[in-house]
Amino acid sequence: MSRSVESLRVTFWGTQGSLQYFPDPAQVGEYADLIARDCLRRVFALAEERFGDRPFTTQELLGGALDENTLAQLYQSIGRAEPAVYGGETTCAEIETSDGYVFVIDGGSGIRHFAKKRVQDWKDREDREITIFGTHDHLDHRIGLPFSSMCFAKPAFRLQVYGNYRFLAALDDRFAVFSKEVTEATHRDDPLDYRMMSAEFTGTQILCSKCPLETDQRVPNCATHDTADPIVIGETVITPFPTYHGSTPCLAYKFEHKGKSFVFCTDHELRHGSVPDHPNQIRSEKTEESVRSYCKNVDVAYFDGQYLLDEYLGKVGTGNSQGVPRIDWGHSAIEDVVERARVCEIGRTFIGHHDPDREWLDRMKLDEWCREESSRLGRHVELAKDRQVIDL
Repeated sequence: MSRSVESLRVTFWGTQGSLQYFPDPAQVGEYADLIARDCLRRVFALAEERFGDRPFTTQELLGGALDENTLAQLYQSIGRAEPAVYGGETTCAEIETSDGYVFVIDGGSGIRHFAKKRVQDWKDREDREITIFGTHDHLDHRIGLPFSSMCFAKPAFRLQVYGNYRFLAALDDRFAVFSKEVTEATHRDDPLDYRMMSAEFTGTQILCSKCPLETDQRVPNCATHDTADPIVIGETVITPFPTYHGSTPCLAYKFEHKGKSFVFCTDHELRHGSVPDHPNQIRSEKTEESVRSYCKNVDVAYFDGQYLLDEYLGKVGTGNSQGVPRIDWGHSAIEDVVERARVCEIGRTFIGHHDPDREWLDRMKLDEWCREESSRLGRHVELAKDRQVIDL
């Protein structure tokens, strides 16, 4: 039985950027060696605690004969290493509220694991309603939805989907979930459409009248909601606001509930161009000002930090890749995220959308750097990890 939610509970089901990732065999071997060394370190620490400098036998250390039972007891004594799962599944986060609502941000591949757990937890529940907030239409942020068990479960889930035009239009083009009109584009990604799904989809198109990339187009059979007004669901106030994601319109979301606040801001770039009056540079800087205004003094924030600054500028490559400038790719430098956390006085900052070229152990080293920065700044900063749970 899971503990009750005091205000907000955030679960990261997918923190990987661009595409799904799993370390290659050599990286798995390195990680296994790391776990083995950590295990030995904890065994020797226990031995020193129990016996000091005096000699001891294996049987004394185990507390019994060398069998499965005593090995299990020793394992229980020393504890286990916690594997750091920095990425794997693409973007998806869940927010549970104290008044019983469940929100999901994005439908990356991580949504499959969210859906599996929710279907199991709600197997005897008739009222099965989920509200999904989409950030933008790129494939890594919606690839998991058609493979989610909640789309096919019975009793049917009711899925209320909020997003900008391109996010909702992408779902409708591929699966006809709003228009119920199958076209040539419907099966372009997957051989599925709404007729094979039990879920009931309703859509709300978020309009941003002040956004330079706003469109006059509307998604069929969808309501509209302007960012000038917050979205209120139960006791939670949700405020959408734009990010700078190059030429792609993208939204971030701020959740406020019972005095606690959480900002989810993926795929946002503070541009480091060499021409100060370049239109994109001006738009990026103005958007950064807006992002910071929404993030001021929030309890928890999740940001895209795909590159280190030198990687972003193309001075060095990520992992073994060649250095390529990433200006206008729509992703942030990690140093900019740390600075935003400092300036906005954010309680806890989590950095996600990990670059698929960044190897597993490099992510661990980067997380250690984040811990050092946390100590220096007096602000908690760390790499976001799949299946991580944050209670507010």
